[in-house]
Amino acid sequence: MLQGLVLGFVLNAIPGVVFLETTRRALAKRAVLSFLAGNYIGVIIVIMVTMFGLASVLKNSTWSHAFYLLSGVTLLYIGLTSIASKKLKPKTVKIRAKTRISPHHKAFAAGFVLAIANPVGILFWVAIIGRYLNGHENYFQIASNSTAILLGGAFFYALLLFVISLTHKLISPKYMVVLSDVFGVIILVYGGFIMTKAL
Repeated sequence: MLQGLVLGFVLNAIPGVVFLETTRRALAKRAVLSFLAGNYIGVIIVIMVTMFGLASVLKNSTWSHAFYLLSGVTLLYIGLTSIASKKLKPKTVKIRAKTRISPHHKAFAAGFVLAIANPVGILFWVAIIGRYLNGHENYFQIASNSTAILLGGAFFYALLLFVISLTHKLISPKYMVVLSDVFGVIILVYGGFIMTKAL
């Protein structure tokens, strides 16, 4: 259990797509908790599906190409959104808010889709679950270890959000825009790299 907590904390501390998007949303105060909730539910589904044979499905070239294509498109969309979102005028945002989906629903959906379409995260769980199965652990043990990893990650993000809340006022709006652009470009590049695997 302790090993799983440490593993979850350390792995989530490594800057990745979820880390960057969480940081961006926390700085911009854009439904970050809804994003993380959607992401965690998506991860739980990935864990459950992995336990019942996701690795064998990804070995099929057709499914594998489709998966990487979906992953790349998802990451490109998130990257473009992070770059373009703060460029909308306040009045435009206010008008659109009446007709568009709730920001919390959109954030939840973004987190969920990112979890089920993030190849790095999925391959991590395939490797972890595979190791547990090879160790002849039963499903209860696998669920317990996986839960510990998730809790370790949750603790890291709670700490990250706390630190951002303390330092948020020290960062000017101008630099927040720059950070959002930088994070968006990184996610775009990562999405483009993932899409090349579908070719």
